[in-house]
Amino acid sequence: MRKIALAALVLLFVVALTTTLVVRSWLANDRIKSTLEVQASAAVGEPVHIGTLDVRWFPRPGLTLDNVTVGTVRSLSIDRMLLSTGLRPLLSGHIAEADIAVERSQLDAPRFFAVLTAPAAKTEPQTHAVLPLTIDAIRSITLRDVALTSGRRTVLVNADLAYATDGLTIRRFDARSNITQLTASGAITDLTRRAGHLIIDAASLDLDGLIEFMAPFGSGSAEPASKPNPFDISAQISAKAGRAIGAAFNDLAAASRVTNGRVTLDGLHFLLFGGRFNGGVAARTDGPEPQYDFRGSITGVDVARLVDFAGAPGTISGTLQARGSLRGAGSSVRDAFTTSSGSSQVVVRNGRVPRLEIVRTVILAFGRPATERPLGSGEEFRELAADLAVGGGRATTHNLTFASRDFDMRGEGWIDLRTQTLDLNVDVILSRELSSQAGRDLYRYAAKGERIMLPGRITGTVAHPSITLDTAQALERALKNTIKSRAKSLLDRIIR
Repeated sequence: MRKIALAALVLLFVVALTTTLVVRSWLANDRIKSTLEVQASAAVGEPVHIGTLDVRWFPRPGLTLDNVTVGTVRSLSIDRMLLSTGLRPLLSGHIAEADIAVERSQLDAPRFFAVLTAPAAKTEPQTHAVLPLTIDAIRSITLRDVALTSGRRTVLVNADLAYATDGLTIRRFDARSNITQLTASGAITDLTRRAGHLIIDAASLDLDGLIEFMAPFGSGSAEPASKPNPFDISAQISAKAGRAIGAAFNDLAAASRVTNGRVTLDGLHFLLFGGRFNGGVAARTDGPEPQYDFRGSITGVDVARLVDFAGAPGTISGTLQARGSLRGAGSSVRDAFTTSSGSSQVVVRNGRVPRLEIVRTVILAFGRPATERPLGSGEEFRELAADLAVGGGRATTHNLTFASRDFDMRGEGWIDLRTQTLDLNVDVILSRELSSQAGRDLYRYAAKGERIMLPGRITGTVAHPSITLDTAQALERALKNTIKSRAKSLLDRIIR
C-alpha cells in the first residue's frame, strides 16, 4: 500500500508539473497577450498595450501583467496588474468573472476613472480563429499602494471596488497625503451617465487639496475624445480636523458635487479661530485655469488669532463678524483666494488696537484736558466696522467707523493686503467728556454741537499706525465755525 501511495503521489506530481508547464506555455505566449490587448481595447474603447504577461498559480490562479498602457493621448500607465480567477476558468480559457488588482502604480486619477467607467465599445466578433483566452466580465478591482494624481495633487490609495449590473460599488477607499487621511464609500450607480454618490469621512482633511483634486474630474481633460462623457458625482463630506487656505479648522461638513465644467461645495461649515464659518465654494473648471467663487460668513472669530495667522501678530484684538463674496482665478485655491476681488462687510467688537495713540496725539497738538486720561484711552474700542471693496491686493472702504469710550472716528481709505500698509483719511470726534475738558481754542474746532471733531490721516502699517492731525483743515473749519457763529449772532441782533 505504501508503494502504491508513493507511486500515486509521484504520478500526481508529474501530472501537475506537466499541466503547469503546458498551461504556462499555452497562456504566456504572444498570441494570448495580443488577444488580451484586443479584448481590453474593445472594453475601454482605446488601444491597450501589455508589456509582459505571465501565469501566476499562487495564492490564486491568474495572470500577471506588467507595464500596461491605455490610450495614445494622455496614456495611462499601470506598473503591475494581477488578474485572478479560478483554476477551471483559467484552464478552460473562458473567464466570466475576473478579479483585478493594481499594485504599486502611479496613475492619473481622472484618466483612470474614465477607463473604469468607460462604456464597452462594439467590435466585430473574431470568427476566423478560436481565441485561446476570453475575459467576459470583471467582477472586482482592488488598488494597493497606488498613487493617484489629479492636477498638482497626489494621494496614496488602497481601495476595493466591485462591478454591479450597471454600476460600480466603492466598498472602501482609503486615501492619505501629508495632511489628508480619509475613508470613502459609495457607488457609481449609472456608468452610462457616470453618476453616483460618495460618503467621505476624514480624520484630517486638506480642503484646498480636495478641491484641487476634484477639479480635473469635471474639466473633461481626462477624455481622449473631443466631447467629454457625462459626469455627475456628489459627495457628503465630514472631517474632524484639517486645513483650509493654510488655516487649521475643526468639525467640517459640506455637500460636494462635480459635474462637467463645475465643482461646488455647498453648506460648507467648520470651526475656525474660535468662531464659525458658513458658506460655500464653486469652481469653473472648463477654462485655462479654474475660476473660483468664495462666499460665506464668519461669526465669533478671535481676531487676535486671525491676525497672528495672517502675519500681523498683536495688531488688533476683538471678536469678528463678517460676510462677503470673492472671485478669483489660479492654479491653486490659495492663489485664487489671495488674488481675488469682491466685497465684504466687517464688524469687530470689544477689541483693542495697540499703539493707536489718537487721544495722545490730540493732547500734544492742542493741550491737555483738565483731568488725567483714563488707562487704555485711544486703544480700546466698542466697535470697528467697514464695508470693504477688495481688489488689486487692496481693501478699500468709504465708510469706516470706530466707536470707543474717548472718541469716535469715521473715514475712508485703503489697506494693502500684501504689505499691510494703510492710508486713511479720518475725522476724530472726541467724547463729550473730553470735549468739555478742552480749552477754549480747542473747542473752537468743534464741527457742531458739544463734541470736537478733528480731521486727520492714519498712515504707516497695521502693526505701527501713525496719525497726523490736519491742523490747516482744522483751522479752516474753525474759521467757518466762527463766521457761522458771528453771522448767527448778527442775525439774532437784527431780529431783536
